[in-house]
Amino acid sequence: MDKKWIKYGAIAVLIIVILLSLFLAFHQNYDGFQKINLQEPKSLVLTDKVAAVKDKDRVLTIDDRGKTRVIYEGRMKDLAAGDEYFYILNDGIDIYKENGKHRKTIEDTGDYQMIKGENNTLTVLGDHEIKTLDNDGNLLAKQVDEEAMFTLSAVNKKRNYFAYAALDTDENRYISEFYLHGSKGLILHHEFVDQVIYAMKFMDDDLVMLTNRSIYVFTSEHELYSVYVDDIKSFDVNGEGIYIIDGDSFIVYDEKLNRIDKINLRSEYEYILSHDRDVILYNERGYGVYRTNQINDYKVDGKIKKVVSNRHGVYLVFNNRMERIP
Repeated sequence: MDKKWIKYGAIAVLIIVILLSLFLAFHQNYDGFQKINLQEPKSLVLTDKVAAVKDKDRVLTIDDRGKTRVIYEGRMKDLAAGDEYFYILNDGIDIYKENGKHRKTIEDTGDYQMIKGENNTLTVLGDHEIKTLDNDGNLLAKQVDEEAMFTLSAVNKKRNYFAYAALDTDENRYISEFYLHGSKGLILHHEFVDQVIYAMKFMDDDLVMLTNRSIYVFTSEHELYSVYVDDIKSFDVNGEGIYIIDGDSFIVYDEKLNRIDKINLRSEYEYILSHDRDVILYNERGYGVYRTNQINDYKVDGKIKKVVSNRHGVYLVFNNRMERIP
């Protein structure tokens, strides 16, 4: 046989092997979870390559080949993840790389109870204080409220807007405090009387907020849009729209809260998670995928405990495994 054709054949085989490896990596189902009985499946968090979960007094990681590793043992208050790091909140903040190596300890004497990773930042929430740091521990924004208790935070992708929500009660009335910080400090403080802020998320540089009464959009051009909601169950946003479950309906709004779609649900979905252009609706018995003005419903084997996502896709978390949604 001609050596030239042998050479071309070898190159073709090599290309096929590479493409097959990429395909299998992209469609990874984290088969390592098939062998693990998760103690706290709702605590599971995900970076771009590795999952981590609380296991009593330790943190266990599982990579995309199913390899497990204990990266932390000891007292902890909370666990979170960013794109490349895991954050463990104890008396300070321990930051671990995806490979399990300890990267940094941020010493902190604050009384913080929760930690959240978002857009390569970490936010720690205490009863009356909240702050956002970069992965080196540098302060990006901070807010103190001696009367209200902090409950929520949101950070935009550019990391130049930081939104915080806190809740206070006054003579049996709920008062939600809303703070919006920029890179140079506080931009806006507003009180929502008789409203509870349930969720906040940035849609590019516009902040979308959900309360027990309304959806609000605060734009970077200082415009405000709002729409009344009746029986809200869940909410999420992405670059394509704002998605809610309102009663037995799934509703889609644009960035100015114009309604662009409404679908009567066939299943009693309780939660929404958006990923790229796909939107996942789910409860513990199954899930639906919203694409191009319709929802396709799917049943599952077992109870869904949580749904998580990274840049590779969306994953269903069960007690003994994690499966990628096709």
